[in-house]
Amino acid sequence: MFTRAYTLQWNLTKSLAFNYSANVLAVIDEPLGELDTQEKRDSVWTNLRDLGRMKNLNQTLGLTYRLPLDKIGLLNWVTADASYNTTFSWQAGAIAPEPGTLGQADTLGNIMQNARDRSLQVGFDLTKLYKKSKFLSKVEAKKPTGKAPPPKPSAADTTRKKLGDSRLLQALVRPLLMIRNVNFTYTKGEQTVFPGFLPVPKYFGLSEGFDAPGVGFALLGSQDTGIKQDAINGNWLAPSSFQNNPFTQNISENLRLSANVEPWRDFKIQLEATQTRRANYSELFRFGEDSGLPETQNPTRNGSYTISHITLLTAFARDNDLNENANFTQFEENRFIILERLRAINPNFNPGAPEVADYALNSQDVLIPAFLAAYSGKDAQDIKLSPFPRTPLPNWRIDYNGLAKLEFLKKVFSSVSITHSYAANYSVNNYTTSLVYGEGFVNIGSDERDYVAPSEVNTNGEFLPVYVISQVVISERFAPLIGINLRTKSNLSVRFDYNKERDLSLNLSNAQLAEIRNESVVMSLAFTKANIKLPFKSNGKTIVLKNDLDLRMDLTVRDTRTIQRQLDDVSTITAGNLNFQLRPSIGYVFNRQLNLQVYFEKTINEPRVSSSFRRSTASGGIQLRYNLAL
Repeated sequence: MFTRAYTLQWNLTKSLAFNYSANVLAVIDEPLGELDTQEKRDSVWTNLRDLGRMKNLNQTLGLTYRLPLDKIGLLNWVTADASYNTTFSWQAGAIAPEPGTLGQADTLGNIMQNARDRSLQVGFDLTKLYKKSKFLSKVEAKKPTGKAPPPKPSAADTTRKKLGDSRLLQALVRPLLMIRNVNFTYTKGEQTVFPGFLPVPKYFGLSEGFDAPGVGFALLGSQDTGIKQDAINGNWLAPSSFQNNPFTQNISENLRLSANVEPWRDFKIQLEATQTRRANYSELFRFGEDSGLPETQNPTRNGSYTISHITLLTAFARDNDLNENANFTQFEENRFIILERLRAINPNFNPGAPEVADYALNSQDVLIPAFLAAYSGKDAQDIKLSPFPRTPLPNWRIDYNGLAKLEFLKKVFSSVSITHSYAANYSVNNYTTSLVYGEGFVNIGSDERDYVAPSEVNTNGEFLPVYVISQVVISERFAPLIGINLRTKSNLSVRFDYNKERDLSLNLSNAQLAEIRNESVVMSLAFTKANIKLPFKSNGKTIVLKNDLDLRMDLTVRDTRTIQRQLDDVSTITAGNLNFQLRPSIGYVFNRQLNLQVYFEKTINEPRVSSSFRRSTASGGIQLRYNLAL
């Protein structure tokens, strides 16, 4: 075995760094039997001189670049980092059989693959931008400040200072500076696996003539699907119809945009929008058994898609006594609007033809836009028809801690905080391409976010979608919808959280919607009394401990229900319960190692369906804990 490793690290500039590394595993082939002739010994020396027969090659190449914006005074509030990394690997296949046995045509060739990862991170620290202005810098200060005026200030200087020190003006201007920072992150990873590749790499993953598989594929991570045609033109593909390893290409894409907003001090808003995209393409790229020519066989593509979304406008719709919901009713009505819009844009819909191809009312192409419009609170006439929305919408978290500064509250409370959080996502957990569409529709270069009007139909004359989706999901979380945390100066802590969640799973195979709703109220009281005296006797002596006593009361009420909704049919509660949990406890700390807790817990479950029964449990006890680690 002959292993070689190469590494090169080079800081081309202060901002641009280059890295290259390669590892090669080779085999020094020897003739069969003993090395008892000069010819056999010469063959070994020849193999050594040629560095052996390559078995595996792995190489990486990377560039990282930080834009030197900090050197530009006007732009030093912006940071930007970019990276470009590629990998290339080559794995030898079986050695070609001797002529006269199976023949060269049965050689399956080697496997090569490459990958390319690109990322861009941009940050905007707007507080640095605001400080470039003397006036805004004073507004940014926690307290009005100003430098001492020059010995003989002019009237304009005096006016400017008064404006900068004006509390009223600061209060008016400060909300205009509420965006504190913005961050943008984008990453994209791509990979190609090419089996049946005949050439052997010699330099930097390239063959001896520097032609196969090309600089783009071996060093730059090119994902061009034209590599297949290059293989045909260059006779790089093993001439076998028995190749069962697929030619594959993958894409992984992530987008994140966040911002911190502070309209007033102690009032903070965090915004975040995200998008995650996965796509996988595969085919059998080999010589056809009948044609004897390179062919693309069984092209398929699958993937997943998740994007941050907003469904706030429909979050508080309630069911009536028949479990009917206005959102679902709107969903049913939206189908007819979407159906007409699809017919209008599909050139393959011709109502005057003898056999009319049409969309089914409960087809995937109709249901998904109707579902998104209904539960996003949008007009079905304006919603995009693609099942993959392009624009991520921001989710948020709000924290306010300024109430404790009010005069009538600061005497009682040491801290008062109010919290609100909202997060919602729309997800296509898995999609795959319909087998009736060829490579032209399902290659890795096509973007699933672009709506493609279907052209193929089933036996009923209904259009078949290009991307077949089994289920789409909207997940929404208020965690909490409203949360209040109080702490008094007497060490009493009070917490109240009202949480609300719902998961909407639209099953496209049976056109049913499973809605899971969860609402909970969490209340907690905690009080710590310091230096509680606890006397006890030991060996006839009375010992008095003075340590903290912790009193705590936790109450949780949670309402969970699952509703199965059927289009043009009734809705039914299929699962759920009303859960009540009460847990008071008392704790006493003897020392750093020993503590005592007395607790009680009561739990009651009231089922929402008749197939379950009411359950009630109670438990309590004393827990003595000794920590040996201290």
